[in-house]
Parts: sequence; C-alpha cells; structure tokens
Amino acid sequence: PLPFVKEAWDRGLVLDIGHGTGSFSFDTATEMARRGLAPDVISTDTHHMSVQGPMFDLPTTMSKFLALGLSLRDVVERTTTRPARAIRHPELGSLRVGSPADVAVLDLVAGDFTFYDVNLTPLRGTRLLRSVLTVRAGAAMEQREVPPIPFWVELPPQQQPIVGLRPGEAIRVPASG
Repeated sequence: PLPFVKEAWDRGLVLDIGHGTGSFSFDTATEMARRGLAPDVISTDTHHMSVQGPMFDLPTTMSKFLALGLSLRDVVERTTTRPARAIRHPELGSLRVGSPADVAVLDLVAGDFTFYDVNLTPLRGTRLLRSVLTVRAGAAMEQREVPPIPFWVELPPQQQPIVGLRPGEAIRVPASG
C-alpha cells in the first residue's frame, strides 16, 4: 500500500474490504497483512453479479480471511462489532440486551476448500463458514438459493469459469486428450 494509506490508517481511516466482482485480491490482502494493515471491516459488495462468484456471500468472504490467516474471532469481530462502530451505531453488531435481534447463525465446516479472488487466483483453506439461519428484528428470514443470472446480464470473462460453483468448490479443469 502507498505510504499515505498507512498514515491515514494510523490516524483512524477505516479500511473496508467490500469484496465484490471487481475488487479484492489475495496478493494485495497478503501484502497489506505483511505490512501490518489488516482490514478493519470485512464486508461484501453484494449484487446480482457478485453472488455468482467469486464473492458469493459474506460467509464465503469471511472464510477467505480464515484461509488468509485471521482467527475466527478476528473475522467475526470485523463483520459485526467493528462495522457497527465504524458507522457509529454500537447497538448493532452485538447481542447485548437492548440491541436489535439481528443474528446470523453460521456453521464452521472443516474440509478442503478452494477460494478465489477477482483474478481467479486460488487459495486453499480448511474451514468454510455456511449460513444456517438469519434472524432480522427477532424473526427468522427465509433462506433462498441464488437466482440464476438474468439473460440480459453479461458477466465479465474472468468471472465466467466460476458460475455454477458452490462456495469453496474448486474450478474443474476438463481433462485434455
């Protein structure tokens, strides 16, 4: 990162990942960590294209940071209390009495997983977070599958090989010959 970014971070700039279709690189994340710049907030740029991959969803993005070496505690903090603090709403991102009953129940699955950044650079991981239940204002929300890509949406070429994959699934390269 540029020196002025580190200086601004030292003065309180909030670094947010905002993983979407066109931004987020394992190389950049690794270099930032090497220089002592961990993201303050882990979030996603969720929209009809990014849910097709490589971002998929927030639990997958969280899993990528587990694979990059952050602890589960750090990843959860960067997706709950820290974002709430960054937007000056400490009542959010918390299970304290009086806070809204907004809860994401996640399952931490052990296994062999492959994650991708926007350049389709693979990163192996051994833990995958999966959404089990989402509660908003005390009411369970319906779990839905990702809808198919609308016919009028043209995905960028670098995204096309991962369409149809499930989070953590490796790209299958057809055997030649």
